[in-house]
Amino acid sequence: MGIGSRYPHVVRLLKKYARPNDRVLELGCGGAVYKDFFIDRYIGIDLPASPYAQQGDISVYCSAEALPFKSRIFDLLFIVAALYQIPEESAVLSEALRVLCMGGYLLIFDYTWRTTWRLEKSEGSKCHHWTQWQLARIVRNHGFKTYVSSEWLPEPKARWKRMLTRTRLGKFLRLVLNEIRGGWNVVVAVKKS
Repeated sequence: MGIGSRYPHVVRLLKKYARPNDRVLELGCGGAVYKDFFIDRYIGIDLPASPYAQQGDISVYCSAEALPFKSRIFDLLFIVAALYQIPEESAVLSEALRVLCMGGYLLIFDYTWRTTWRLEKSEGSKCHHWTQWQLARIVRNHGFKTYVSSEWLPEPKARWKRMLTRTRLGKFLRLVLNEIRGGWNVVVAVKKS
C-alpha cells in the first residue's frame, strides 16, 4: 500500500459502489492507498511532479485533463482530494465522461469551500471553492446524473439523532453542518445511458 491517508468515508462508498470485476480508475491517486481494494482492476494516475511519484504506486503519469485511455473502458472512476487543485475541472469531467462506460459511476470526494479557503490561505496556492451543491451542478452540467448524499457521514451515537438523520430534513441539516464546519464534498454521479 502507498503513502497517504485512507479516509473511512471513501472506503465506505467504494465498497458500496464498486462491483466485482469493475475496471477502476483513480485520478490524482497520490500514494494509491485504495489500490488494494481492486487488486489488478485498478489504474491510478497522477502527475510526475507529484510528491508520491517516487513511491512506485502510480500506474500512469499523466494529466487528468487529457487521459491516455480509450473511450468507455472504466466502470468506476473516483477522485479523492484532488479536483479542487486542478485548474480545468471542466476538462477533467469531460474526460471522465468519455472514459466511463454507460451506467458507470463517478465518485468525487473533495474539500468544502471552507477547507479549500484555509488551504489556499496557508499554502498560497490557488484552488476552487465550491459547496457540494455547486460541485454537483458542475458535474451534472457535464452529462452525469448526480446525487449529493449524506450516506457517507458517520452515524450519530444518540438514538434521537439517528432517528432525525433518517428524515429528509435531518439529512439536509447534516450536509449543511458539514459545509459550515469545513469537511468534505461528496458527489456520486452516474453516466447517463
